[in-house]
Amino acid sequence: MSCADCHNVRYGQKLRGETISQGHSNGFPSYRLRDKTMNSLHDRFRRCNATVRAEPRESGSDEYVALELYLAWRGAGLPVETPAVRE
Repeated sequence: MSCADCHNVRYGQKLRGETISQGHSNGFPSYRLRDKTMNSLHDRFRRCNATVRAEPRESGSDEYVALELYLAWRGAGLPVETPAVRE
């Protein structure tokens, strides 16, 4: 399973009661109402990995930094929406 399986193919659909986004990074950091905390993009990567039972990496890992760079490139030109508020 890859990020694209959800965020490219299934965005807009529901997964565990939440609408799947396209995975852009323009809304981070974000405030999670459920947790009452601010979350970084790397926190979100870790939570997403855990949701699909993949092994989460450490915040700041080479893999997460590369993914963050890709998402920044992909979202170039989108309006910045931070801090965003999420369920």
